[in-house]
Amino acid sequence: MLKMSELVAHIISSLETVDDVSSCALVARRWTHPAQSQLFSEVCVSGPSVQLRPPSRLLELFGQSPHLARLVSALLIHSLDEIDPIELERLSNIAYPRLMRLEFQGSTLILSSQTLPFFRRMLSRPTLTSVTMRFQFFEAQEPCLDMWKDCSRNIRHLALVTFIPKFHHPASSKSKRIVLDSVSCLGGLSAWLGDPRCPFDASQLRAIQCKSLGPLPPNLLEAAQNTVEIVSIYAPASAFDSKIDLSPFTQITQLDLAFGTSLQCAIEVIKTISHSARNRIVAIRFFLFALRPEPSIREDLGRWMPEIFELLPKLKILVIGGDAWMPTRMRNLVEQSSPFPPAVEVRWDSSGQCETKRMWYASIRGL
Repeated sequence: MLKMSELVAHIISSLETVDDVSSCALVARRWTHPAQSQLFSEVCVSGPSVQLRPPSRLLELFGQSPHLARLVSALLIHSLDEIDPIELERLSNIAYPRLMRLEFQGSTLILSSQTLPFFRRMLSRPTLTSVTMRFQFFEAQEPCLDMWKDCSRNIRHLALVTFIPKFHHPASSKSKRIVLDSVSCLGGLSAWLGDPRCPFDASQLRAIQCKSLGPLPPNLLEAAQNTVEIVSIYAPASAFDSKIDLSPFTQITQLDLAFGTSLQCAIEVIKTISHSARNRIVAIRFFLFALRPEPSIREDLGRWMPEIFELLPKLKILVIGGDAWMPTRMRNLVEQSSPFPPAVEVRWDSSGQCETKRMWYASIRGL
């Protein structure tokens, strides 16, 4: 039988809007903490170009109620390059004892004498396990490495969606010390990941996401090919990268393929996997684009889906992903277009294309 505190937490966790959760915080004292825990578990602030909570408001809240900062497990900062460095410094001076995930987004990341200390302080939080950086460009080279000098040894998930300038590698090398579980590389990261001063060790990766395998440094691929279980390939909707060859990866159990043009592209990638390795694959996810005409999608599914089931005889779970259209019209279209084997469970995911799809991966680990 559930205790009252467990019942309250269950009720609040089932609510979908911030207003509803905020109302629960006012019901009674025993409702306040679980409601605030949900409200401040993930906190997002931004510069003026994005209509989110400004840093000044968050700093004001934490000044009035310091205990709220102890509830933050994820901190997302959008339009970071538009935020006053003084406010960034104040954010980094706050203790976040439960902080596990950081996400930074912006246009150009300029690592100056003011912003570099901010990043080093934030990345050094010992509880930190996941870091995402989304910038169109890193303006400086050496500071890109300096910002990681004191980073948490507990970081396991790294997503760098950006372009980093080329590095001039020093003659001496530095041993890696932070072992990653997953990495998402959707930008020009080859030089950075291959730099001997980069603190991350990819020799035990379990999950990897990229646009193609070509830009990844050979040492990363060689180190990871016997440990990677989850491969996520994102390619543009208008092109297919023929360089995608998964034959070196012998331990794949889950595939995530987002091409958008045709399932034939996905089949060509699957065929690069050895026959023995294909027998290990138990889950696969496709991302379909809503902009294609319905007859085109129907024909594509009816023609290629049976071959996918034939190529992957041990498949247990098929996840079809897309945007907001997936729950109704397109779901019916998919179900009408291709019969699924009874042994395959079909799931629907309208969460779109997130970095490493860790939420989806976690949901199917207990197969």
